[in-house]
Amino acid sequence: EHQYSQNSVQSQYELSNAGICSALAELGGDVVDADNSVASAPSWVDTVFSYIFPRLAYKSNDDDLKIDDPDESNPQAEESRVVATQMLLKVVKKLLLQTGGISGQFSKGFLLKNSLKRHELLEAFAGAFFPRLDFPFGFKGSNSQISGDIYDSSSADDVVHRIEKSASSSAGRAAALLVTSLVHQMSDGRGSGDASSLQKKGHLLILQMTSVLPLYLDAWKGLYPVESGLVLAFILSIVKQWSPVDNLPKHTREESQASRALTELCFGLRCSLDVLFVQTPSTLSSSTGKRSKTGVKNQSSIFESLPEPVQKLCIGLIGMLKCPTESLTKSLATICAKSCAFEIHADDRVVKTVRAS
Repeated sequence: EHQYSQNSVQSQYELSNAGICSALAELGGDVVDADNSVASAPSWVDTVFSYIFPRLAYKSNDDDLKIDDPDESNPQAEESRVVATQMLLKVVKKLLLQTGGISGQFSKGFLLKNSLKRHELLEAFAGAFFPRLDFPFGFKGSNSQISGDIYDSSSADDVVHRIEKSASSSAGRAAALLVTSLVHQMSDGRGSGDASSLQKKGHLLILQMTSVLPLYLDAWKGLYPVESGLVLAFILSIVKQWSPVDNLPKHTREESQASRALTELCFGLRCSLDVLFVQTPSTLSSSTGKRSKTGVKNQSSIFESLPEPVQKLCIGLIGMLKCPTESLTKSLATICAKSCAFEIHADDRVVKTVRAS
């Protein structure tokens, strides 16, 4: 009972602190002088960063944030913790993304102006929700097409399990949507000095997080079509930037780290996106959602459960990646055959109904 009470008090403190951070982030803005010029960032920004950063870092290292480990023995504390986590992720978004200028007079800037701290926060966020994965099964990239920035052949064994547990949580879905907002801040790092180096690292980090998104789509199982559509549209926007080096004229081939990382990502996506089309057994009726009376397992895929606009994104993505795997080709053939059989069966029923009438 004492432990129960202690957890409740702690969760209330966490919720209150998260609420304060969220309120400050919503107020945001620069400190403005009397002449309407920007003097400095508000002093609370560094304080909020110092509060949030270690919690993300602990989550990536020791799972202390417990985003994906609900406390079923204390529902009230659990609810407070979930709300606090969602608030903190909103603050992370505020700190990472560019904000508008003052009355349109200034260009977009960052609430957290220290670029090194922004990169550290991005790294902690990636480690917490999008840790590096091993090369997907069937990966066929050559050594010249591997940068080593996207996949990690020595990743921990429990990484996939950890991602699958957190992906369907409210925090996991919010994290995935935050990643989709980062595409507008991808840069090739053409600046100079340390800023350019951090921009390049940030670019590679966003590509690495993108490689984890297929696991989120798999964990969602088509239950969140809006989030799935946004994630697929984001991946598609990344893949559109890819031009396979082998398909380019020799004098225009680019061997930069960023281009090799993008190639490694796209080769990996060819394999990891197979999960959307694989037929998995289910004893539930695909039309009613109820258990089949015969107990016969139906075969269905995540792709088939998605609405048509999202399905089009899936097909467009596969087309952009080119060279589908053998398993993906078989899965697509199975889906097409099922669709054709369904249409023929539907036509037969219409004919029989017309004749009966």
